[in-house]
Amino acid sequence: MAQVPDSQRLGFEATAELRFDDPDVMAATMPGGTFGILPFNGQPFEGTIRATSLGEGFSARSVAFESPVLIRSRFIENASTISFLLPCIQGDTALLNGKEVDARYLASSNGGVKHQFLTKGTHEVGVFTVDRDVLFDAIEILGKHSVPAYLHHDANILTDPRCTARLNALYRQVNCVLRTLSCQNLSTFAGNGIAILRDVVLAELVSSITEGQGKRDHLATWRRTEAMARVDRFVDEYADQIFSMERFCLETGMSLRTLEAIIKERTGLSALSYLRRRRLAMVRRTLLNPDNSTNVTRTALRYGFLHLGRFAVEYRRTYGETPSKTLTRKLGNGLASPQCTSE
Repeated sequence: MAQVPDSQRLGFEATAELRFDDPDVMAATMPGGTFGILPFNGQPFEGTIRATSLGEGFSARSVAFESPVLIRSRFIENASTISFLLPCIQGDTALLNGKEVDARYLASSNGGVKHQFLTKGTHEVGVFTVDRDVLFDAIEILGKHSVPAYLHHDANILTDPRCTARLNALYRQVNCVLRTLSCQNLSTFAGNGIAILRDVVLAELVSSITEGQGKRDHLATWRRTEAMARVDRFVDEYADQIFSMERFCLETGMSLRTLEAIIKERTGLSALSYLRRRRLAMVRRTLLNPDNSTNVTRTALRYGFLHLGRFAVEYRRTYGETPSKTLTRKLGNGLASPQCTSE
């Protein structure tokens, strides 16, 4: 997964809207964990991060994409907060750890959890992060309910569609705050309007939790998620080495049948196709961050693409341009690192 300086990574208290044309830079800027973004079609990549701090440990963040992507994530462990994933603020359905989810679902996270999230088109996924003690007190006071045991673990919550519709609408209101207020007057506004909005979101989260049906992932699902994480870790560690499927199975501790089944479930691709797609993304990363010795042929061979004609066709089909155009365009910008634009 790509790295950027800490100064470029958004913090939990950040309020910003950032746009990207490079999935690696976007992934490295996303707050709250370690991420990877793999585009899944030939359209130029367009992504947006929105982050709004509502004060008192409460924040709202989202990532939006104009075309299908696979997001690999590992969230930071934070004992003082709990996060709620809204998987479909925009977009009808997505795959979360191989399971189809829609706007009725919430996913709670206590940090340290690994997720694979596959979108199917234009999509936005959001996260509300709230102070754990504040949430638990609100459940007991507002909901007249004891804290559900599943909230002490990572869980999926199937809610009343009206609750999630209201949460999505509230998230859009949060984005309006982001767009209409500058950082300078945010602190002035925080004493009234933002505090009211924060309380309304908290109350709606409580309703979703107390009226919904929450349950932890089955052990088998957790094991498949861990197995997929081993796959990605191995691919990252041996990115520039050519290895056999036999070694792939050996290093990840799975039979070929199991390996194929897990990758297919999480990505919709065969094991070999997923490996090629990951390596293709590594080629693009290198071409977008060239030095004076970088060329297309050497880079393709480095990542195991021995048939250069087929490589060029596959690259263009995936990224909408030839690899030489990617490199030429970047060299024409003076070898600068990929940049994001801020609004």
